[in-house]
Amino acid sequence: MILLDRPNEDLNAYLEAIDKLTSVEYFFTSKIRCRVGNDVHERVNELLSKAIHGLENEFHRLLTKCRFGYLFV
Repeated sequence: MILLDRPNEDLNAYLEAIDKLTSVEYFFTSKIRCRVGNDVHERVNELLSKAIHGLENEFHRLLTKCRFGYLFV
């Protein structure tokens, strides 16, 4: 699954997967008012949390790389 990969491997695909995931969540939580919608909502929130954490880590990695890159140039 793309969201479990690191975002630096293919950032566009990673962001597209996040968009699709939010669309799936919207579909199930707004159109279908049943237990399935609640289960989907919980799973989507879990995956989005992991995706956000991955993006934060990648951003931190890039900042560190740029900061130390300037020190050694």
